[in-house]
Amino acid sequence: MTVEKRNYRGTSLVWPIILIGMGVVFLLDNLNVIDIDLWQLVTRLWPLVLVAVGLDILFGRRTGIWQGLTILIIASIFAAGAWFVRNTGEFVGGDLYTQEFAQPLEDADQAKIDIGFGIGGLRIDPLENAGDMLATGTLVLVEGEELDQDFRMVGETAYFQLESHGPDTYPSWIFNNDNNDREWQIDLSDEIPLDIEISTGIGESVIDLRGLMITDLDVDTGIGEVTIYLPEIGDFSANISGGIGQLTVYVPRELAIKLHLDTGLGNTRVPGELNLQNGTYMTGNFNTAENRVDLYVDAGIGEVEVKIID
Repeated sequence: MTVEKRNYRGTSLVWPIILIGMGVVFLLDNLNVIDIDLWQLVTRLWPLVLVAVGLDILFGRRTGIWQGLTILIIASIFAAGAWFVRNTGEFVGGDLYTQEFAQPLEDADQAKIDIGFGIGGLRIDPLENAGDMLATGTLVLVEGEELDQDFRMVGETAYFQLESHGPDTYPSWIFNNDNNDREWQIDLSDEIPLDIEISTGIGESVIDLRGLMITDLDVDTGIGEVTIYLPEIGDFSANISGGIGQLTVYVPRELAIKLHLDTGLGNTRVPGELNLQNGTYMTGNFNTAENRVDLYVDAGIGEVEVKIID
């Protein structure tokens, strides 16, 4: 008689442990029970998630003592990592330097702008008295980091891309919240319609589009706090993908809104004056409004709030 042996494997333990742990830390920090920089922990400890997943694949989905042992090992690894972040100094350092740019409009009637930001603070504002300029900016870079700036014309449309590359090491200012010098300030023209795509990376980002002519907006948020101000006029679509952290979208009252919200892990708040119809939130005059936004928000992990402002 043949005896068939089967390996019984349970469900994954990694994500429940991580989510419960993050929730507890966020709660204790909000209650001022502990004083710790949550985003510093996230930016420095995320590789441990890969370690935890590997342990879970090897041992965690087995039954019995293996599950308990895996939970203990994963918890110990993250606890040791948190202690290390709290009690060690800076990693590899790097000198900061400032680089300015000014991109002419080149007689374009419209523009497609693509901004890829890494780590630090990002601020985007309207360019006052733009004249013949499409975009200007003051960018703080770290030693070894190179700016990639590309501009081309296709017909009457300008294509402008701005991002940076390198260095391969983690500079000290990433983990030093008392040093907020690593910032990008970018100003965009209000003279022509803009199709804007932004990746925010890690840190705090403020994207102020009030006064701009937006035809399409795509924002991919990373880790940190992101605040977006939509323009008062226009008929456009906006897609915002939430990462980890806090996302706040301010919508002017003059702008009718249809909100498609895909909730994630965390809190989502929607203005009470919006009507819920077939799973979509919208103002009553959306279908007839001259100025309106079709807003798609894919919430990630953290807090997402949409506010209507005067």
